[in-house]
Amino acid sequence: MVLGTLGMTLPARRTGAAMAAAVATPVALAPVAPEATGLRDGIRRNVHHSIVAQAGIAAWSTETPRGLLHHPYEVDEQGCVTHAQIVPPTSQNQGAIEADLAAFAPSVLGLPQAEAAHRLEMLIRAYDPCISSATHFLDLRIVEHGAEEGNV
Repeated sequence: MVLGTLGMTLPARRTGAAMAAAVATPVALAPVAPEATGLRDGIRRNVHHSIVAQAGIAAWSTETPRGLLHHPYEVDEQGCVTHAQIVPPTSQNQGAIEADLAAFAPSVLGLPQAEAAHRLEMLIRAYDPCISSATHFLDLRIVEHGAEEGNV
């Protein structure tokens, strides 16, 4: 297994699945890219410009590589969006991310702090690559049991 060659182990079954999904998603999407491009081009050719604005509320749930994206909208009589809410998979996966970090953290405690932080960031990005724009957000502090923070 690739993770084994890197000296990594994943304690939780779903953690391994999350990391595998990060690799599998582009591979799975590659064959449908030409079809998606063709559909997009067809839609552009068939756009109708006789849209009449009216007030209303609509909501969608869209399947994404990381889970469901929920997005409801409210539009006024002029067709202006007056309310929008985007609920990304990241917020829905937060509990699982935290649980997997807690389970994975003990396996990296013996590593240098920068490497431990890097591996924990890899786990987070496996759940959602959109977090990669904030990959160095993790402020890892390793505190020995019974010691005060900052004195280790």
